[in-house]
Amino acid sequence: MSLADAEVVLFNLSAPVMELIKARLRRQEIVLRLDGIYHDRLSDGFITEFRSGLFRAFLRLGMRLGSLREPMTEIANFVDRNFPIFIRILLADRFIYQSEYSKRCWSRYFPRRKHSVIVNGARWNNDAPKCAPDDQIRLVTVYDDFRPAKRIDDLVEFIEWANEKANVPVHLSILGFNGVFPKTYSERTKNLLGSSPYLDVMPRFSAITSGLVDVFKRSHAYVTFSFRDACPNTVVEAMAHGLPVVATTSGGLPDIVGDAGLLIPVADDIQEHFYACRYERDFPPIDFEAVLDATLVIARNNGFYRDRVRERFENNLDVSVIAARYVEAILEG
Repeated sequence: MSLADAEVVLFNLSAPVMELIKARLRRQEIVLRLDGIYHDRLSDGFITEFRSGLFRAFLRLGMRLGSLREPMTEIANFVDRNFPIFIRILLADRFIYQSEYSKRCWSRYFPRRKHSVIVNGARWNNDAPKCAPDDQIRLVTVYDDFRPAKRIDDLVEFIEWANEKANVPVHLSILGFNGVFPKTYSERTKNLLGSSPYLDVMPRFSAITSGLVDVFKRSHAYVTFSFRDACPNTVVEAMAHGLPVVATTSGGLPDIVGDAGLLIPVADDIQEHFYACRYERDFPPIDFEAVLDATLVIARNNGFYRDRVRERFENNLDVSVIAARYVEAILEG
Protein backbone atom coordinates (compact mmCIF):
# COMPACT_ATOMS: atom_id res chain seq x y z
CA MET A 1 0.00 0.00 0.00
CA SER A 2 1.35 3.43 -0.92
CA LEU A 3 1.39 6.45 1.37
CA ALA A 4 -1.42 7.98 -0.67
CA ASP A 5 -3.65 4.96 0.05
CA ALA A 6 -3.19 5.01 3.84
CA GLU A 7 -5.94 6.26 6.13
CA VAL A 8 -3.46 7.58 8.69
CA VAL A 9 -0.06 9.10 7.87
CA LEU A 10 2.83 9.93 10.21
CA PHE A 11 5.06 12.97 9.73
CA ASN A 12 7.84 14.65 11.68
CA LEU A 13 8.67 18.34 11.82
CA SER A 14 11.15 18.11 8.95
CA ALA A 15 8.47 16.90 6.52
CA PRO A 16 7.71 19.32 3.66
CA VAL A 17 4.58 21.33 4.34
CA MET A 18 3.28 20.46 0.88
CA GLU A 19 3.24 16.76 1.81
CA LEU A 20 1.01 17.51 4.79
CA ILE A 21 -1.25 19.65 2.59
CA LYS A 22 -1.55 16.79 0.08
CA ALA A 23 -2.47 14.41 2.89
CA ARG A 24 -5.08 16.88 4.13
CA LEU A 25 -6.58 17.15 0.63
CA ARG A 26 -6.72 13.33 0.47
CA ARG A 27 -8.63 13.46 3.78
CA GLN A 28 -6.04 11.34 5.52
CA GLU A 29 -5.59 11.62 9.27
CA ILE A 30 -2.25 13.28 10.02
CA VAL A 31 -0.18 12.26 13.03
CA LEU A 32 2.75 14.57 13.77
CA ARG A 33 5.83 13.80 15.89
CA LEU A 34 6.75 16.69 18.20
CA ASP A 35 9.87 17.19 20.27
CA GLY A 36 10.68 20.66 21.58
CA ILE A 37 9.70 24.21 20.79
CA TYR A 38 11.83 27.34 20.68
CA HIS A 39 11.06 29.50 23.69
CA ASP A 40 14.02 31.78 24.36
CA ARG A 41 13.58 34.69 26.71
CA LEU A 42 13.86 38.17 25.24
CA SER A 43 17.44 39.34 25.62
CA ASP A 44 19.83 41.64 23.82
CA GLY A 45 21.53 38.64 22.23
CA PHE A 46 18.25 37.28 20.92
CA ILE A 47 17.01 40.63 19.64
CA THR A 48 20.19 41.34 17.66
CA GLU A 49 19.51 38.22 15.58
CA PHE A 50 16.69 40.04 13.74
CA ARG A 51 17.63 42.08 10.66
CA SER A 52 14.87 44.67 10.87
CA GLY A 53 15.85 47.65 13.01
CA LEU A 54 12.19 48.53 13.48
CA PHE A 55 11.39 45.02 14.73
CA ARG A 56 14.39 45.11 17.09
CA ALA A 57 13.13 48.42 18.52
CA PHE A 58 9.67 46.88 18.87
CA LEU A 59 11.09 43.95 20.86
CA ARG A 60 13.27 46.16 23.07
CA LEU A 61 10.16 48.12 23.96
CA GLY A 62 8.57 44.82 24.96
CA MET A 63 11.53 44.04 27.23
CA ARG A 64 10.98 47.27 29.14
CA LEU A 65 7.20 47.00 29.48
CA GLY A 66 6.26 44.19 31.85
CA SER A 67 2.75 43.70 30.51
CA LEU A 68 4.02 43.32 26.94
CA ARG A 69 7.08 41.20 27.64
CA GLU A 70 5.42 37.79 27.32
CA PRO A 71 3.41 38.46 24.14
CA MET A 72 6.49 40.12 22.58
CA THR A 73 8.54 37.05 23.48
CA GLU A 74 5.94 34.82 21.83
CA ILE A 75 6.14 36.92 18.69
CA ALA A 76 9.94 36.89 18.63
CA ASN A 77 10.14 33.09 18.91
CA PHE A 78 7.35 32.67 16.37
CA VAL A 79 9.06 34.86 13.79
CA ASP A 80 12.52 33.43 14.48
CA ARG A 81 11.90 29.66 14.50
CA ASN A 82 8.39 28.55 15.39
CA PHE A 83 6.44 29.77 12.36
CA PRO A 84 7.14 26.73 10.11
CA ILE A 85 6.51 24.40 13.04
CA PHE A 86 3.08 25.87 13.72
CA ILE A 87 2.08 25.53 10.06
CA ARG A 88 2.66 21.78 10.28
CA ILE A 89 0.90 21.57 13.64
CA LEU A 90 -2.22 23.31 12.37
CA LEU A 91 -2.47 20.69 9.61
CA ALA A 92 -2.20 17.76 12.06
CA ASP A 93 -5.00 15.81 13.71
CA ARG A 94 -2.96 14.11 16.42
CA PHE A 95 0.44 14.44 18.06
CA ILE A 96 3.07 12.03 19.28
CA TYR A 97 5.16 13.81 21.89
CA GLN A 98 8.70 12.56 22.42
CA SER A 99 8.59 13.10 26.19
CA GLU A 100 6.35 14.32 28.98
CA TYR A 101 8.33 17.55 28.93
CA SER A 102 7.55 17.94 25.23
CA LYS A 103 3.89 17.49 26.06
CA ARG A 104 4.04 20.20 28.74
CA CYS A 105 5.64 22.63 26.30
CA TRP A 106 3.07 22.13 23.54
CA SER A 107 0.02 21.80 25.79
CA ARG A 108 0.31 25.54 26.39
CA TYR A 109 -0.90 26.02 22.81
CA PHE A 110 -2.90 22.85 22.07
CA PRO A 111 -4.19 21.52 25.40
CA ARG A 112 -6.98 19.36 23.97
CA ARG A 113 -5.38 17.86 20.88
CA LYS A 114 -5.33 14.04 20.84
CA HIS A 115 -1.88 12.71 21.61
CA SER A 116 0.45 9.96 22.78
CA VAL A 117 3.85 10.17 24.47
CA ILE A 118 6.57 7.94 22.97
CA VAL A 119 10.27 8.55 23.51
CA ASN A 120 12.80 7.93 20.75
CA GLY A 121 14.58 4.59 20.55
CA ALA A 122 17.59 2.97 18.93
CA ARG A 123 18.93 -0.44 18.00
CA TRP A 124 20.73 -2.22 20.83
CA ASN A 125 24.44 -2.85 20.30
CA ASN A 126 25.03 -6.47 21.25
CA ASP A 127 28.80 -6.34 21.65
CA ALA A 128 30.01 -7.23 25.12
CA PRO A 129 30.78 -4.03 27.05
CA LYS A 130 34.22 -3.28 28.47
CA CYS A 131 34.59 -1.37 31.72
CA ALA A 132 37.26 1.27 32.22
CA PRO A 133 40.19 0.72 34.61
CA ASP A 134 39.31 1.10 38.28
CA ASP A 135 41.98 3.76 38.90
CA GLN A 136 40.16 6.32 36.78
CA ILE A 137 36.51 7.10 36.15
CA ARG A 138 35.83 7.67 32.47
CA LEU A 139 32.82 9.64 31.26
CA VAL A 140 31.71 10.58 27.77
CA THR A 141 29.41 13.25 26.32
CA VAL A 142 28.59 14.78 22.92
CA TYR A 143 29.38 18.40 22.11
CA ASP A 144 26.86 20.99 20.94
CA ASP A 145 27.87 24.45 19.71
CA PHE A 146 24.32 25.69 19.12
CA ARG A 147 22.77 25.90 22.56
CA PRO A 148 24.39 26.98 25.81
CA ALA A 149 21.52 25.04 27.44
CA LYS A 150 23.48 21.85 26.71
CA ARG A 151 25.74 23.16 29.51
CA ILE A 152 29.00 21.70 28.24
CA ASP A 153 30.81 24.55 30.03
CA ASP A 154 29.33 23.47 33.37
CA LEU A 155 30.33 19.90 32.62
CA VAL A 156 33.92 20.99 31.95
CA GLU A 157 33.91 22.87 35.27
CA PHE A 158 32.65 19.76 37.05
CA ILE A 159 35.52 17.68 35.65
CA GLU A 160 38.05 20.30 36.78
CA TRP A 161 36.43 20.47 40.21
CA ALA A 162 36.38 16.67 40.63
CA ASN A 163 40.08 16.38 39.88
CA GLU A 164 41.45 19.57 41.45
CA LYS A 165 39.14 20.06 44.44
CA ALA A 166 37.66 16.65 45.26
CA ASN A 167 40.84 14.76 44.29
CA VAL A 168 38.88 12.12 42.38
CA PRO A 169 40.37 11.13 38.99
CA VAL A 170 37.56 11.67 36.50
CA HIS A 171 38.23 11.86 32.76
CA LEU A 172 35.78 13.17 30.16
CA SER A 173 35.76 12.40 26.43
CA ILE A 174 33.88 15.04 24.43
CA LEU A 175 32.72 13.71 21.07
CA GLY A 176 31.77 15.86 18.10
CA PHE A 177 33.83 18.93 19.00
CA ASN A 178 34.09 21.31 16.02
CA GLY A 179 36.02 24.21 17.54
CA VAL A 180 32.94 26.47 17.55
CA PHE A 181 31.76 27.87 20.88
CA PRO A 182 28.41 29.30 21.96
CA LYS A 183 28.67 33.06 22.47
CA THR A 184 28.16 32.69 26.21
CA TYR A 185 31.22 30.51 26.80
CA SER A 186 34.02 32.07 28.83
CA GLU A 187 37.67 32.20 27.81
CA ARG A 188 38.35 29.77 30.65
CA THR A 189 36.03 27.16 29.13
CA LYS A 190 37.57 27.63 25.70
CA ASN A 191 41.08 27.23 27.08
CA LEU A 192 40.18 24.14 29.11
CA LEU A 193 38.67 22.46 26.06
CA GLY A 194 42.03 22.81 24.39
CA SER A 195 44.41 22.15 27.25
CA SER A 196 42.92 20.30 30.23
CA PRO A 197 44.62 16.96 30.97
CA TYR A 198 41.26 15.68 32.19
CA LEU A 199 39.55 16.12 28.81
CA ASP A 200 39.80 14.48 25.41
CA VAL A 201 38.05 16.10 22.46
CA MET A 202 37.19 14.21 19.29
CA PRO A 203 36.02 15.85 16.04
CA ARG A 204 32.51 16.10 14.65
CA PHE A 205 31.08 12.87 13.27
CA SER A 206 28.20 11.89 11.01
CA ALA A 207 27.94 8.26 12.14
CA ILE A 208 29.00 6.21 15.14
CA THR A 209 32.13 4.48 13.88
CA SER A 210 34.25 1.80 15.53
CA GLY A 211 36.46 4.47 17.12
CA LEU A 212 33.50 6.10 18.84
CA VAL A 213 32.16 2.72 19.89
CA ASP A 214 35.50 2.04 21.59
CA VAL A 215 35.13 5.30 23.55
CA PHE A 216 31.68 4.23 24.69
CA LYS A 217 32.92 0.82 25.70
CA ARG A 218 35.78 2.02 27.86
CA SER A 219 33.62 4.62 29.62
CA HIS A 220 31.71 4.07 32.83
CA ALA A 221 28.83 6.38 31.97
CA TYR A 222 27.42 8.99 29.63
CA VAL A 223 27.05 12.37 31.35
CA THR A 224 24.94 15.39 30.45
CA PHE A 225 23.74 18.52 32.22
CA SER A 226 21.41 19.46 29.35
CA PHE A 227 18.64 21.82 30.47
CA ARG A 228 15.07 21.43 29.17
CA ASP A 229 15.95 19.23 26.23
CA ALA A 230 12.78 17.50 25.01
CA CYS A 231 14.40 14.25 23.84
CA PRO A 232 18.22 14.21 23.60
CA ASN A 233 18.96 11.48 21.07
CA THR A 234 22.63 11.32 22.01
CA VAL A 235 21.59 9.87 25.37
CA VAL A 236 19.57 7.15 23.66
CA GLU A 237 22.50 6.32 21.36
CA ALA A 238 24.94 6.12 24.28
CA MET A 239 22.58 3.80 26.15
CA ALA A 240 22.28 1.69 23.00
CA HIS A 241 25.99 0.98 23.47
CA GLY A 242 25.46 -0.15 27.05
CA LEU A 243 26.26 3.07 28.91
CA PRO A 244 24.45 4.08 32.10
CA VAL A 245 23.69 7.79 32.40
CA VAL A 246 24.52 10.50 34.92
CA ALA A 247 22.26 13.45 34.19
CA THR A 248 19.91 16.04 35.63
CA THR A 249 16.16 15.69 36.04
CA SER A 250 15.51 18.38 33.45
CA GLY A 251 13.49 18.07 30.24
CA GLY A 252 12.95 14.64 28.72
CA LEU A 253 15.93 12.97 30.43
CA PRO A 254 13.84 11.15 33.08
CA ASP A 255 11.64 9.65 30.31
CA ILE A 256 14.70 8.20 28.58
CA VAL A 257 16.97 7.17 31.44
CA GLY A 258 14.48 5.69 33.88
CA ASP A 259 16.42 3.51 36.33
CA ALA A 260 19.32 2.94 33.91
CA GLY A 261 21.44 5.61 35.58
CA LEU A 262 21.24 8.29 38.25
CA LEU A 263 19.54 11.68 37.89
CA ILE A 264 20.53 14.77 39.86
CA PRO A 265 17.65 17.06 40.86
CA VAL A 266 17.84 20.64 39.58
CA ALA A 267 15.50 23.53 40.24
CA ASP A 268 13.27 23.75 37.19
CA ASP A 269 10.16 25.92 37.43
CA ILE A 270 8.05 24.39 34.68
CA GLN A 271 5.64 27.31 34.99
CA GLU A 272 8.27 29.51 33.31
CA HIS A 273 7.78 28.78 29.63
CA PHE A 274 10.51 31.13 28.42
CA TYR A 275 14.08 30.65 29.61
CA ALA A 276 17.74 31.03 28.68
CA CYS A 277 18.55 28.62 25.87
CA ARG A 278 20.48 29.90 22.85
CA TYR A 279 21.54 33.44 23.77
CA GLU A 280 21.96 33.46 27.54
CA ARG A 281 23.26 31.20 30.26
CA ASP A 282 21.12 31.59 33.34
CA PHE A 283 20.53 28.02 34.44
CA PRO A 284 19.83 26.54 37.88
CA PRO A 285 22.96 25.56 39.83
CA ILE A 286 24.15 21.96 39.76
CA ASP A 287 25.35 20.23 42.94
CA PHE A 288 28.78 18.95 41.88
CA GLU A 289 29.06 16.80 45.01
CA ALA A 290 25.81 15.04 44.14
CA VAL A 291 27.03 14.50 40.56
CA LEU A 292 30.31 13.05 41.81
CA ASP A 293 28.52 10.77 44.27
CA ALA A 294 26.30 9.46 41.46
CA THR A 295 29.32 9.00 39.20
CA LEU A 296 31.15 7.00 41.88
CA VAL A 297 28.12 4.78 42.51
CA ILE A 298 27.80 3.94 38.81
CA ALA A 299 31.55 3.40 38.39
CA ARG A 300 31.72 1.04 41.37
CA ASN A 301 28.61 -0.86 40.31
CA ASN A 302 29.07 -0.63 36.57
CA GLY A 303 27.97 -4.17 35.72
CA PHE A 304 24.75 -3.69 37.69
CA TYR A 305 23.89 -0.45 35.89
CA ARG A 306 24.81 -1.84 32.49
CA ASP A 307 22.35 -4.65 33.15
CA ARG A 308 19.72 -2.01 33.89
CA VAL A 309 20.51 -0.31 30.61
CA ARG A 310 20.00 -3.60 28.78
CA GLU A 311 16.66 -4.13 30.56
CA ARG A 312 15.63 -0.56 29.81
CA PHE A 313 16.24 -1.20 26.12
CA GLU A 314 14.47 -4.53 26.07
CA ASN A 315 11.36 -3.04 27.68
CA ASN A 316 11.28 0.59 26.57
CA LEU A 317 13.87 1.86 24.10
CA ASP A 318 14.63 -0.79 21.48
CA VAL A 319 13.41 0.18 18.01
CA SER A 320 11.10 -2.84 17.92
CA VAL A 321 9.40 -1.70 21.13
CA ILE A 322 9.12 1.88 19.92
CA ALA A 323 7.77 0.77 16.53
CA ALA A 324 5.07 -1.29 18.24
CA ARG A 325 4.06 1.71 20.32
CA TYR A 326 3.83 3.88 17.22
CA VAL A 327 1.61 1.32 15.50
CA GLU A 328 -0.64 1.15 18.58
CA ALA A 329 -0.83 4.94 18.86
CA ILE A 330 -1.63 5.38 15.16
CA LEU A 331 -4.26 2.65 15.04
CA GLU A 332 -6.12 3.64 18.19
CA GLY A 333 -7.11 6.98 16.64
